[in-house]
Amino acid sequence: MTSATGSYWFQRIITLKKKSRGCHYVTDEIRKALPEIGQVQMGILHLFIQHTSATLTINESWDPSVTTDMEMVLNHLVPESLKYKHNCEGADDMPAHAKQALLGGPSITIPITNGQLALGTWQGIWLCEHRNSGCMFLFDFIISYLCLVSVSLTHCLSIICISRKKTIIFFSYTNPFAEAFYQRGAIKDPNLFSVN
Repeated sequence: MTSATGSYWFQRIITLKKKSRGCHYVTDEIRKALPEIGQVQMGILHLFIQHTSATLTINESWDPSVTTDMEMVLNHLVPESLKYKHNCEGADDMPAHAKQALLGGPSITIPITNGQLALGTWQGIWLCEHRNSGCMFLFDFIISYLCLVSVSLTHCLSIICISRKKTIIFFSYTNPFAEAFYQRGAIKDPNLFSVN
């Protein structure tokens, strides 16, 4: 990547497969969806999901039984059998919000070093869906998770954001790196580029 000064942005939507209730390893899915990470020498990957009953987190990636155990721990800490006042969407409604808060909310940040996510040996990115039905009752995310990706490119920084929200606020600078991504077909919409 050619050295540059200033901050540069591009945004696009990626799709993550729909997940059932529980914690799911999604590191490979995110890497595949964001090949641009390979071009960033030093940066930050910021993942954010705009949803109140699902969580992005970093946890053990080697042993798949950890996801089952994590669901058991969360269900023990936040049982559905309590008499919650916020229950208009079912018994899993309020517990899902509490689980998201306990796990740290909807976002994680990972360093990028030499084109790689600088995760520890046993670390992986998880998407934890805390509802039996996800958000199928309101939104058209029945097929998959729609994600917004924005990237800030400088000679030393890249920020990527992921969201499940369909309304997108574009904040971008026209620059050669973003234009190159567009020309390669990574970005389909030329309207994503606008000068702040």
